[in-house]
Amino acid sequence: MTRKVTALLLAALMFLVLFAGCQSSNQSAGTTAAATTAAGTTAAGTTAAAATTAATTAAATTAATTAPAAGEDAVTVDMWIIEHPSYLYTPGLLCEQLINEYVGIYFNVTPFQTGVLDKINLGLASGELPDIYFNTYLGDCTEWGMKQGALVNIAEYFDKMPNYVAWEESMGDYPSYFYCADGGLYMMPQYGFGTASNSTFWIYRKDLFEANDIPVPNNEVEVYDACMKLKELYPDSFPFACRTFDGNMGIMSRIVYQWGGGYNLYYSNDDQAW
Repeated sequence: MTRKVTALLLAALMFLVLFAGCQSSNQSAGTTAAATTAAGTTAAGTTAAAATTAATTAAATTAATTAPAAGEDAVTVDMWIIEHPSYLYTPGLLCEQLINEYVGIYFNVTPFQTGVLDKINLGLASGELPDIYFNTYLGDCTEWGMKQGALVNIAEYFDKMPNYVAWEESMGDYPSYFYCADGGLYMMPQYGFGTASNSTFWIYRKDLFEANDIPVPNNEVEVYDACMKLKELYPDSFPFACRTFDGNMGIMSRIVYQWGGGYNLYYSNDDQAW
């Protein structure tokens, strides 16, 4: 089995056993991603290990796996991840140990807190990419996979992925949102990210709302109206504050959870649809 196919199967396995914790999805802020992409091939179809440059050495710490690969079928996979400073990558976690034991695949992980996009651009230009890159952005995967041919089309290997195929068939139309225009699947569909892990609950000044007869918002229009009213009453104050990295309308994708929405793509129990 080639490293390319092995990396692909590993991506599917990791999708099933890993669950992203409370993490932001803003790459430019250096946060951790929550889905895997099967990277590691250049346009010429070759696989290369990740090259560490002087520009990224200070921002990345290479963590080798704790257990050596044993047996002729064991495979070591190079992987880049975006690391949140509050949730540092730790080698040898239980999920890694189980994959080591049952699949015979070992990790050579390089975590980045900053500079990973520059690193990927250099890798695309030089042909030096890891086997797997941890990513949640469909736009990136479309660009690198469909347009540049740098990512494995996972759909071409479904004959080796019966468990994943069964899961996809059970999820209705949800997985279709992760396919590209050419019919290719260049990232594993993420499930659970932004619902159980990124649900954000909000607090408000109940005394001020009641004193000024301002109703608790039930939609984005009422959030805006409440803020405008508070600013009018307290012109020197900030009626709305959020520390999230999402910025602008990205904040709304978090607050809508309060009235039955969800984080970007979500399942509506009321409409029985994604």
